[in-house]
Amino acid sequence: MTKAYQGQGLGRLILTETLRRLAGRVISLRVETASYNLPALALYQALGFKPVAPLATLHYRSSAPLKTDHN
Repeated sequence: MTKAYQGQGLGRLILTETLRRLAGRVISLRVETASYNLPALALYQALGFKPVAPLATLHYRSSAPLKTDHN
């Protein structure tokens, strides 16, 4: 959600409607957000989502292209 629309309840409205439409059609639903996105975490938990084992996202950045067997 862009900053201009944050804090207006739109995320809650969209997610609540999505959950309503999926009721009885799916067994589970997975959402992901950054661990530091506290507003999103609070919203998801308020709507019944439960945290599970966190995923690790790793990034690698090099000043030069990586050498592989293909180049």
